[in-house]
Amino acid sequence: GVGATITIPGFGADDQGNLYAGTDAGAASDADTCYNVAIGASAGKSLNEGDQNVFIGCLAGCSLTSGGCGVYIGPKAGANSTTNSSSVFIGCEAGQNIRADLNIAIGSGALSAITTGDRCTAVGTYALQANTGTYNVGVGMYALSANVAAQFNVALGYSTLAANTTGEYNTAVGTYALDANTTADYNNAFGYQ
Repeated sequence: GVGATITIPGFGADDQGNLYAGTDAGAASDADTCYNVAIGASAGKSLNEGDQNVFIGCLAGCSLTSGGCGVYIGPKAGANSTTNSSSVFIGCEAGQNIRADLNIAIGSGALSAITTGDRCTAVGTYALQANTGTYNVGVGMYALSANVAAQFNVALGYSTLAANTTGEYNTAVGTYALDANTTADYNNAFGYQ
């Protein structure tokens, strides 16, 4: 009924308010690791200095040692990230290798190869997959997928700015818009190709 509490034997918060379920989930948690949720085999396994994180899925955030206020949902979401704060990774291997803060990756493989580069938003399968730049937005499958060190790009649509590696300050809206651009800066494209 309303206000009822469900109690599952063997599944409850520890003294620091952490809730862990799954083989090795939250294994490195200590007395100063508080208010985390880790569900899945090795989810949040290495965390020993972070607070207020959510890990759901096999190997989700399993290498994270410090960082707070993060959300890791999906198999291997943020799996190789060692330090990260205030990021959201949702999808299989989303943000898998990231070591930068304030990123959002939603979709399988989104922001998956990034090791540096913060304040990026990737929504779509493989969006911003190779990114190491900052302040980039890729929405759509393969949007900015080859982007390496470039920053301040906006790509909305399937395969928009997909070949871009170092071109900066570009805006592309529409399927394949600026998809062949690799290094050019300050371009705007709206519509199909």
